[in-house]
Amino acid sequence: MVYHGPSGGCKACRTRRVKCDQSRPSCHNCIRRRQNCPGYADVFDGAHRSQNSIVLRRVERQNALRDSTPNSDSPSSNNSAEHTSSESTPSSTGSTSAPSSKPVRKPLQWVIYSAPVTEIETKHDDSEAAGKNEKNAIVRPRHSIPPMSIALKPDSEEASTCFFFRHYTGTVYDENVHSGFALMWQPLFLKSSVDSPLRAATTAFTVNITMMWCLQGCDTRPARKLLTKAISATRQAIQNPTPDKMDELLMTILIFDLYDSMVQHYVPTPVSSGKHKEGALALAQLRGKTNYDNPLTKGLANATRSALLTHALGARTHLMPGAENLFNDPAFPQTKAAELESITVEIIALQARLWDMRRTGRRVQQVYEEVIMEAISIDDSLVEWRQSITDPRWLPQYVYRDDVAPSLRAAGFYGEQCAVWPDLIFAEMSNHYYQRRLLNLQLIRQALADNPNFLAKPENVQLLHTTDATVQCLVDAVCDCIPFHLGDTVVLTNPVYSDEINFPIKTLRDATTGETTTIPYQIPVYKTRAAASGGWTLFPYVCEIYRLAEPEDDAAPIVLREGQLDWIKGQVKRMQKIFLYCDPVW
Repeated sequence: MVYHGPSGGCKACRTRRVKCDQSRPSCHNCIRRRQNCPGYADVFDGAHRSQNSIVLRRVERQNALRDSTPNSDSPSSNNSAEHTSSESTPSSTGSTSAPSSKPVRKPLQWVIYSAPVTEIETKHDDSEAAGKNEKNAIVRPRHSIPPMSIALKPDSEEASTCFFFRHYTGTVYDENVHSGFALMWQPLFLKSSVDSPLRAATTAFTVNITMMWCLQGCDTRPARKLLTKAISATRQAIQNPTPDKMDELLMTILIFDLYDSMVQHYVPTPVSSGKHKEGALALAQLRGKTNYDNPLTKGLANATRSALLTHALGARTHLMPGAENLFNDPAFPQTKAAELESITVEIIALQARLWDMRRTGRRVQQVYEEVIMEAISIDDSLVEWRQSITDPRWLPQYVYRDDVAPSLRAAGFYGEQCAVWPDLIFAEMSNHYYQRRLLNLQLIRQALADNPNFLAKPENVQLLHTTDATVQCLVDAVCDCIPFHLGDTVVLTNPVYSDEINFPIKTLRDATTGETTTIPYQIPVYKTRAAASGGWTLFPYVCEIYRLAEPEDDAAPIVLREGQLDWIKGQVKRMQKIFLYCDPVW
């Protein structure tokens, strides 16, 4: 029997379930039965009838099923204890359960972007026996109608973009610290037109990120299709760039470069990542003096310089032709980050000089001596740069092993303390410093290793011992920051569940005013960002140590204390498990 839609008969015939001839004003069935025909319903009543009662019944069944299932989740607590005796007291967050006891979460689904069920915070002041833990207990409100736990699924591309800007963009701006690339991304995106290359590139990148969290892989067909579309639109726009679109174009090219960098974490073969840097450099050169006209253009120029420096350091090559002009520009902003970049330019030039000579097979003793002397001078500049920092936000605070949750110690805690900062961007600058100094000291070690005759002099033996000791301290500093970036996470954990992750937290008490400050600031925001991108920013620095200790070529390996390299390898495997990275490629 073929269904042709809802019946159009009168109400009496529909009640009796008989065929109605739909005559007007009265059907023949009602005339034959000598009763008044009730008439016909509106043709749209069947198609547009209310579904509220059906949906409410479905929700009631879902809520009943959920309430009948034992719930192993417990809201994490970041409330620090009251401190009255000491001036500086560390504290830890969350429960003290081991990482293995955490509930296993399903892959991210689009429905999570819908409005969550309303939760209210209720304080139980009536009973003193309730205890401190109940004061901040989160409970569900009681309503006469069950709360809606389902919602319409939004557009997947729009949902990906919202997810990215919610969990990945920064919240703290300091022109002395970073380029502000993440902070400028969303404003530029919102100002751009719907069909702009920036929108297409952002969508490609965010879809790639979201599909990774959905366990769908990286650089999948939907993301690659969007990226191809974005590149095609950029090629058309760059043929005749207008001054008002230059910022959008440069941001778009930097996003392409970021996309390639992300793919390198997931593709087990080397990926060419220099082509988009060349495009960004060419566009920055085209902009000329306008690179530093306002905070927006300045931030984009800083991001371009940072990408060029990172590429040259990793490849052990010179800066791309013309890139030096970006660092020698008189309009170059003199900030602490800029000072570190200027020193990094010297390290890149010295590193390229040494490795160019080694690649040719020539071993010129005079060049080695010059490399050692220049590396010592650069190391002095790095130490002076670090000592010139007066902003307390730049300097790490330390939390001791006994003051953190056992789950943090079990997940990955090296030594007797870990470092914390007010925000991830300050930790990023510290890791920049550690990495730059490590690479510079490695030049000294490499020059001494290539010329064993140098060690015939006692002063060179002492230089090697001092260099090795400093390298060990810098590696320890990188290991100290791992809990701050990863917390106690040991498995894939979507950023939407970041409240379940324990992180080290330090509480400082002002001796004069008595006010307390927690580090990091804005703990819920920090936990969200750390769960999303903490491993992304930390992974390159840990892998750099791994590479220096076990180089892929004939480079001299750094010497670490017994067992530390195995611990670092374990943390690399941990991040591979959390973020689904492939093995490091070098």
